[in-house]
Amino acid sequence: MVNKLSSKWVIFMKNGLLQVLVCLLIFLILPAHADNTIQFEGEVTANSCVVSINNDAVGATTTVTLPMVRTADLPANLAPSANVGATKFTVKISGCTVNSSQATPIKVRFVSSATTSSGNLGNTGTATNVRLQLYDPANPSTGFNLNANSGGGYTTNALLLAANQTALSYDYAVRYVVEGGAGGAGTVRGAVQYYLTYQ
Repeated sequence: MVNKLSSKWVIFMKNGLLQVLVCLLIFLILPAHADNTIQFEGEVTANSCVVSINNDAVGATTTVTLPMVRTADLPANLAPSANVGATKFTVKISGCTVNSSQATPIKVRFVSSATTSSGNLGNTGTATNVRLQLYDPANPSTGFNLNANSGGGYTTNALLLAANQTALSYDYAVRYVVEGGAGGAGTVRGAVQYYLTYQ
């Protein structure tokens, strides 16, 4: 009789342990699946604006060339507001649908798959510690954080397309910054995509 009771107790412990293990596995697996998320974003608009950079054609890849600078200009304690190598580029918006009653707010969103943890453009060139930072010349003390938006990217303040107008342009800029130490000699390269948003 004692042996039978002991046997039942062991079986219960095994079944109970199995249930506990299954619960633990479910608990561990569910959060892992929750992290594997693809978030899709889009926008539908009645507007017909197109955008180009500088004097290039709509949709063309534009190259903005920054001036050559010395490594001495890029110390480890460089403040972004020093504007080393600051170079402007013009976003030209045209072909917009006319709104005769009010101004239309238009924002530019810059996105890159190669950003640093600080939100700057990573350098795919050879100059060590050198990065690129986009900014608005009207507010040069603050660079664009390309990690700011959900899903990445940075959305600018709205530009206002005046009533009855179909085009506008605005200057943004790029400059050298350093991360992780003084800038070393070499090439500096980075790329960003851009598009318009009306939200």
